[in-house]
Amino acid sequence: MSETVATEPQEKQRSWRDVTLKLAGAGYSVGDLAMGAAAKLRGENNVFKGAGIWLAGGIAAAAYGNPSSGKQLELLSQKLEKHLNEQGITIPDNVRAQHALLKEPGFIERCQNFLYQHPSEMLNAAYAIGAAYLLKDGVKELASKSKSLWPKFTEGYSLKGMLHASKGISKNFWMGALVGGGAISGLLIKEDPQAHENAVQGNIFQRAVAYIKEKPLRLTGSLYGANNIFTVLKAYEDYANRGLYTKGLKPHFFSGTTAGAYILSNILLTTVSRDQASAKYLSPAQAAQLEDAAAQIIAAQPPEKQQAILADVAGYMAKQKGISLNASEIEAQLTERVAAVTPPAKMEAPAVASFAVKEQARRASAAGQEVAIHA
Repeated sequence: MSETVATEPQEKQRSWRDVTLKLAGAGYSVGDLAMGAAAKLRGENNVFKGAGIWLAGGIAAAAYGNPSSGKQLELLSQKLEKHLNEQGITIPDNVRAQHALLKEPGFIERCQNFLYQHPSEMLNAAYAIGAAYLLKDGVKELASKSKSLWPKFTEGYSLKGMLHASKGISKNFWMGALVGGGAISGLLIKEDPQAHENAVQGNIFQRAVAYIKEKPLRLTGSLYGANNIFTVLKAYEDYANRGLYTKGLKPHFFSGTTAGAYILSNILLTTVSRDQASAKYLSPAQAAQLEDAAAQIIAAQPPEKQQAILADVAGYMAKQKGISLNASEIEAQLTERVAAVTPPAKMEAPAVASFAVKEQARRASAAGQEVAIHA
């Protein structure tokens, strides 16, 4: 296929399971708004600021998580261009003009593409910063209390007794610590889709580590989930203190919503991959568009370099999510496409030049032999 596909192939139908990061981001946003409202009513300024920063992360995940197949196609094209640039290969302007996928993005689009590539990282970065505000507030709270951090359950081990004892615990501190730990783990642990396969023969510790490395957000979501112990306790505390607020809105109106939204969102987050590319929804027609763009680039390179570039591109594309063919299959298809888009004059020019050189050499040799005979 040598011509740019004018219309984007229809995206395959997706279920809620395929947009879990979007749903988690939306849920977090609801929880963050409610948390900020409750904190404002309590007069907890640091918690209010932290919730505001968390809200930015939730919105980013909701807006840029689980990109459409069309957006994934654009991102794959830009990744391919970056790979080629690293090899010293540039795309001529006339080639860019021939293919929509090769259009150079503007500044705003570059920023958006970065967010599409790293939505969970934006969520976790915002949560790490916001957690610092909760920790700051929690440290102040701890310093102001004379009770032990782990008070005795004076009323026994009943739910009422545990809730009473929880009043001596700085909930903001532990919320900040757990969320901060989850956020940092989600940012620093590198995702390895092959981790489970590589640890099949390992011991229980190695398999546990592999389980986390396969999807680091499993640990992040679990630590965020542990935080829900304290969001629930906070909601109960707000309800118990509802009498302190005689007029208007009261904190417990919002803190219960916070706990519920976070619980659902944390469960969803444990199923999410950091790498948002998906092979499931990139259609054969879209894969063909990417191959065609690659062929246009290769065809624009010097003939003597084309085969090496073609093999390199085939190997690179075979490793990308969304491409179901292996390197040899991609190389075969690219060879056909390059031949189809290469101008005949460019293909014939090396042969003509070679013939001219040979003919010149032949005549020079003949002239030399004639001189030798006459001498």
